[in-house]
Amino acid sequence: MLLKSQCTNAMNDAAQAFLLSKRSFITSAHSLKGFFAVCLVVFSLLVCTAAGAKPAAYPKPATSTKSTAVSKSAQSDFDAIEKRFAEWTEAFNRRDLDGSCALFSKDIKADHQGVPTENWETMRARFQKLFADKSRQYTYRFKLLRVYRAGDLAVGRITWYLTLSKDGKKVMEEETQSMDIFKPNKDGVWEMVDFVSFTEPDKDVPAK
Repeated sequence: MLLKSQCTNAMNDAAQAFLLSKRSFITSAHSLKGFFAVCLVVFSLLVCTAAGAKPAAYPKPATSTKSTAVSKSAQSDFDAIEKRFAEWTEAFNRRDLDGSCALFSKDIKADHQGVPTENWETMRARFQKLFADKSRQYTYRFKLLRVYRAGDLAVGRITWYLTLSKDGKKVMEEETQSMDIFKPNKDGVWEMVDFVSFTEPDKDVPAK
């Protein structure tokens, strides 16, 4: 209360000075510097009165604890999603059917350019057919570009590189862009629930 009273009295004194300075400003151009100085004092005292405390000369910079935590969380999300893609890639390249399907939720909806929308069962059947053809080898590698997180959803922006070999000879390379949506299952493991992808035809290597 004492601090507030002191601020109020100071404000009244400064207000009177402000009026005098204003009149002086009107009659004399030499008082311009003093006029703005008094304005600054009045503003400071108003802030002092409203806050009930002395204004700090220089505000302390905000700490970066929160931004650091967010950054660490974002890196953790990226690493977790990248790990899931790495597990899928390893499983697919060794023709592991169960391992290749483990990435996907049983409720997945998948859309790839030129292919009807797939679900978990149709994707598993397609993998099974690919793995059964021993004359062909499909080898994937990938580059995870970005991961976005919102609540219990994560979105991975990824580029896939597919090499097709037939009878041990490389016949085609293909680059695919994909946006994949993840959600944790009941055990807290990220599962893919939806994705959309398209192949860049200009990146294809024609068969020889």
